[in-house]
Amino acid sequence: MWLYLGVFSALFLGLYDISKKHSLEKNAVLPVLLYSTASAAILFVPFVVLSAIEPEYMVKIGLYIPSTTLSGHFHLFIKSAIVFLAWVLSYSALKNLPISIATPIGASGPLWTLLGAILLFHEQPSVLQYAGLITMIVSYYLFSIISNKEGISFRRDKWVGFIFLATVIGACSGLYDKYLIQTLDYSPVTVQAWFFIYLVVLLAPTMIISRLGERKNIVPFVWRW
Repeated sequence: MWLYLGVFSALFLGLYDISKKHSLEKNAVLPVLLYSTASAAILFVPFVVLSAIEPEYMVKIGLYIPSTTLSGHFHLFIKSAIVFLAWVLSYSALKNLPISIATPIGASGPLWTLLGAILLFHEQPSVLQYAGLITMIVSYYLFSIISNKEGISFRRDKWVGFIFLATVIGACSGLYDKYLIQTLDYSPVTVQAWFFIYLVVLLAPTMIISRLGERKNIVPFVWRW
C-alpha cells in the first residue's frame, strides 16, 4: 500500500510543479505566491474560529487549533518567515529555469533534511540510508554535468543558485517543523493553519511594496485555471 501511496504522492507533486510553472508564465512571482497562499489560509481560518467557539466539536473531528501564547505565535511566525524566503527563491527560479532543471534540484530536499537531522538532532541513519545519501549526491553531480552541456551552468547560473538555496532553506523548514511538533508539542494542524495565515501577513505588504516600486514596469496578473 505504501508503494502506491508513494507513487501517487510523486504524481501529485509533479502536477503541483507543473501548475506552479504554468501559473508563473508571464506573471510576477509575488502575486502568484500571495493569491495561492491566501487561498489556503482562507480554508484554515474557519478552523481557528471554530476552535475558539466549539472546541469540543473540533477536538472530536481532529481539527482543533488551541490558543497559544505570544511566544508561541512568534515560533509559528518564524516558520512562515523561513518558508517565505524559500518560496520566493524557488518560485523565482522556477519562473526562469526549465522545469526539467528546477524540479529535480528541488527534489533534493530530503538530502539536506537528512544531513540536518544528523547534525542537529544526532540521528543515526542506517547503512541503507547512507547508501541512498551517497547515491543522491553522485546523481546530482552527474545531473549538473548533463545540464552544463545543455547550456545551464550549476556554478554560474543565479537561478540554479536560487533553487539550491531555496531547497536548503526548505530543508531547514522541515527540521524546524520537527522542533515545533516534537519538542514544543504543537499539533500539525496548528502549525499548518498559522503558517498560512502568517505567510499571507508577510506576502501582502511585500507584494504591495514591490508593485509600488515597479509602477512603470508592473507585470499584469493573469488568472489561470
